[in-house]
Amino acid sequence: MNTTTGTSALANLSSIVSGGVLTTTATFAQPGAFSMAGALNLLPKTSFSVGSLAQINSAGVLTAGQWVFDSNFNITGTPVSIKTNSAVVTLRAAPSSTPRTAAMPWLRSPATRMNCAS
Repeated sequence: MNTTTGTSALANLSSIVSGGVLTTTATFAQPGAFSMAGALNLLPKTSFSVGSLAQINSAGVLTAGQWVFDSNFNITGTPVSIKTNSAVVTLRAAPSSTPRTAAMPWLRSPATRMNCAS
């Protein structure tokens, strides 16, 4: 939160560049396209939603980024499915919370490789 203006510091975030890191508990919604080539760490009780993700290509490959999820990451635009993971994805959740696949509900293929930690 910007303490001077009272607005969200993430309000106009449309990308995390390679080498960039965002670790957050802030709820975030970007209705448009989002590009994530760096690292995104969503801590518990966080909701992060984007309209589309540049790192999912037409063949269903997640091509970049380091993703660590203790919460949900949602793509609200055109439905997508990831068939191949070429990024680094770690899904962490307490055993009593929602299923780990809820963090990235668009991971559809059992062949998609990712790390699961608890």
